[in-house]
Amino acid sequence: IGMEQAVTTYMPDVRVASKFKPFVEDVLDDLLANTKWRYIAHADGAQDLSRIGKDGRVSACDVAVAIGPEGGWIEHEVCEFENHGFSRVGLGPWTLRVETAVYSVMAQIQLIQRMI
Repeated sequence: IGMEQAVTTYMPDVRVASKFKPFVEDVLDDLLANTKWRYIAHADGAQDLSRIGKDGRVSACDVAVAIGPEGGWIEHEVCEFENHGFSRVGLGPWTLRVETAVYSVMAQIQLIQRMI
């Protein structure tokens, strides 16, 4: 609904995995084989999404952001994502609901696309 209000014509590919370990070990790398930037939204992520697109045009398909449960990722999960090329990224000082985090990420990517 939020994307409809923002007149967004690109719907993100949202995947919900019921089991963490099989997803990370068996699905993740194949799913994101052509993705340029991989991020995991985490409360202690020091960087933001602003470095996306520094080397040229960016498509939303070039970016993957893992958004976890509202209780946050546990350190083991964060490390597993980092082992698969993800970098920690912060979405601000607030704890966001999952659906709000998705809109926040999409808005940041669209802003970056317009600035390039």
